[in-house]
Amino acid sequence: MGVSYEPLGSRALGAQIMLGVCAVLDLTTIAHRVQEISLMKQVSQLNDDTMGAFIDTIDASDTFRLTLGIIHLVALVGSAVAFIMWFHLAYENLYPLGRFSTEYSTGTATWAWFVPFLNLWRPYRIAQETWMSSYPEWRAPGTAPGRSGFVIVWWGLWLVHGLFSRISARMPADTAEALIKSDDFEIFACVVSIAAALAAIAVVQTITTRQAEHWDYLGERREDAE
Repeated sequence: MGVSYEPLGSRALGAQIMLGVCAVLDLTTIAHRVQEISLMKQVSQLNDDTMGAFIDTIDASDTFRLTLGIIHLVALVGSAVAFIMWFHLAYENLYPLGRFSTEYSTGTATWAWFVPFLNLWRPYRIAQETWMSSYPEWRAPGTAPGRSGFVIVWWGLWLVHGLFSRISARMPADTAEALIKSDDFEIFACVVSIAAALAAIAVVQTITTRQAEHWDYLGERREDAE
């Protein structure tokens, strides 16, 4: 397969920046939900006569929730695009780094994310293959590295975040008590999301560094052979 090596630096930086933005927005969401829970606890103790004093505060909170949700959605789409672009190139780079074949086609590193159920495990397998095949040969001549704990932790956090996000989105929020329960679930989902983003940043950085070192090593070998 005639694929030339392409450094991951710019794509890695873009993915890491977008993942960081999402983590900051998750922190903002947590702060808002904590404030909203406090507000709803006060509202649950009010009657119709005293509710009026809180209407403006409730409206402002709802407006902020909606605005933050839109911004967060845009950031999630941006981070998904940036990460998958990096992910695809990292997998494609395995050929010029010495792999004669990969377990899946390079296109799978893109479309596997969008196929229901398949996206629960196929990207993980590709990530592990990329991690192991990006290992610089000079670090351990004649040996193959094992599966990455970083990738396992990242993928586990990603799945847990997805589960709790879906539970939170389907929970009723038509009363103050119901909204409090929904916010509790969402806070936990955001905490896991932040951890998943940090783990993803670490995976991106490590694979990017490994591939650069591996390519430099192969270049030195080519020079020695000449």
